[in-house]
Amino acid sequence: MTELTDFLDAEYGLQRGEQAWRESALEAGAELMADLQLGPQELRRKLVADRGMRLLVVKHWLRVARKSKEILPGTAMDNGFRMIGVVAAIGGLLLGLGTGRAALSSPAGEPVNLWLCLGVLVLLQVGFLLSAVLAVCIAKSRGRQWLSAFSNVLQWLHRWSWAKRFHSSELLQAMPRTQKVERWLWLGLTQRFAVFFNLGALLMFVAMLLFTELQFGWATTPTSIGADHMEVLVHILAAPWGWAFPPDWVPDRILIEGTQWDSLAVQFRSAHADGRAWWPFVMMNVLLWGLMPRLLLMKWAANGKNKELRGLDWNHRRLQDLFEVMLPPSTVTTAPDFLAAHAPSTPTITSANCVILAWGDWQSSLALQAGGRDLNQDAALLQELAKSTLNTIQIVVEAGEAPDKRLTSFLAQMRGKVGPACLIQVCPIAVDSADSAVWGPPSARDLLIWRRTLANLHDDHLHVSAVAPAMPGGV
Repeated sequence: MTELTDFLDAEYGLQRGEQAWRESALEAGAELMADLQLGPQELRRKLVADRGMRLLVVKHWLRVARKSKEILPGTAMDNGFRMIGVVAAIGGLLLGLGTGRAALSSPAGEPVNLWLCLGVLVLLQVGFLLSAVLAVCIAKSRGRQWLSAFSNVLQWLHRWSWAKRFHSSELLQAMPRTQKVERWLWLGLTQRFAVFFNLGALLMFVAMLLFTELQFGWATTPTSIGADHMEVLVHILAAPWGWAFPPDWVPDRILIEGTQWDSLAVQFRSAHADGRAWWPFVMMNVLLWGLMPRLLLMKWAANGKNKELRGLDWNHRRLQDLFEVMLPPSTVTTAPDFLAAHAPSTPTITSANCVILAWGDWQSSLALQAGGRDLNQDAALLQELAKSTLNTIQIVVEAGEAPDKRLTSFLAQMRGKVGPACLIQVCPIAVDSADSAVWGPPSARDLLIWRRTLANLHDDHLHVSAVAPAMPGGV
């Protein structure tokens, strides 16, 4: 399975309710812990800091889910993209062959029309490229995603077809995380079509060059357009490559004037002009202005897709729900300092990729403090977080105290400081009213209250966990 298949399966699979994937998650978690000979707490410590371990856990769940015949569309969608790529290649090749044949054809006794040939095979493509660059610049200047409207339409149409096939509306709800990868896929497919279009045109050009006599000429109706304008166009098109090839590959003034076609006399303006001398210029422009930019764009799109896939942190809220089911929390912990039992060492913000923060009245020398009486302490902590490179922040709260406006405001400000990719994990912990040294996971009611309240922040990397915080490297 490719990483794209795993990504699509995980994103679309987790859009369903927990009951749809809970059984396979429990089985996968038990198998994984047995294979690695690690307990759930040890594995969770590794998940905090290790993207590779998170991906391993997801892959293990997907393997079990596929084996149990769960409906996961990733393989079918990946194959669908491949099939679209094949169709784009074949369609582009056939259209290129046909267009090349039409552009290089001429009535009997007349040369190939250079305006038509260059216009269709070169200038039109240059116009498309310049329009795309202009659209990207305008979108970037306005803070919008480039070509987002076009790509979103394609994504919705493509996804709707799969939703209909799998009878699952959840496929339409996973766009926020998949659209970046799919945007590169669609860009690559369009460039694949363009690459094969140019290959088809070049193949037809070579075939007609070898098996027919191609004479090129140009003519215009307005007398204001003459050899001067054609010479300027020739110099512009040949500027990137003319210096590296033989001088006679770039038509000079004598050839340009001589191959102007006189339709009344049915001959070139110069009796000594040879229209065949244009062919290197025409072929090089189709190659350089048509094929090469498309190859570069196709490679850029492939690199962009791979970069997006490599940049996945496998750390968002729905995946955290999956990890909790696969690695169930312990029930009760007895310790004077809860954090000392679960996180024996907490590094400083500037040297860590994960820290634990105690909110409110929690007292521990092993955690950062916030939510107390000193508001300046919260502000100073936020400023320090802004300078960090954290990927996980675990916030310990008391489960019985519902989240208030101060906490939600603090979380919103924290997100602005640490960036959108950092996982903020809120860990409500239940305290035994009879013995303050006895701790445990939150009740189902308390957990539901916390999750519903913090869901209003609409933060995909904010997760309310039923699992105790775990620092990497703890024992």
